[in-house]
Amino acid sequence: VFGLWRAYIGKIELQRCITCKHNRRYYGPDLGDLGIFNWNNAFGFTHELLNQYTNTFPTAENPFSAFVLATRRLYLSADSPTPLCYTEIFTHVWFAFTDLQQLESGMKCPICGPHPDIVIADGVSIGYSVTKCTSGLHSPSLISKDS
Repeated sequence: VFGLWRAYIGKIELQRCITCKHNRRYYGPDLGDLGIFNWNNAFGFTHELLNQYTNTFPTAENPFSAFVLATRRLYLSADSPTPLCYTEIFTHVWFAFTDLQQLESGMKCPICGPHPDIVIADGVSIGYSVTKCTSGLHSPSLISKDS
């Protein structure tokens, strides 16, 4: 289990799924009540760690790689039994974690509502991996024939 300051060694009890046909025919517990996000029944991530990134990224230029590096250094100083996972895994986990949460800010256009056709945002606070880009997401500085 990856925590905010160090990792903890533990085991997750799995159950065999009798209806699945894939090669990973096991399912694990929802550890949310314990403050742990179960990732593929292989790793646990504390809500404290994942929320720390959620609370950090809008206040500073802190990409995933910088957050993971800083946290890995905390793990070293705490003599953690294992280092924090790699940035790629942490990125996947964090996006999966936030997909399960209600992160509504309450901000909405009085005319368009909560989902306007065009959004102009600060690129620092919403910076994320290029793998998360969609075909309709463009930088506000993109020059096109409609500019």
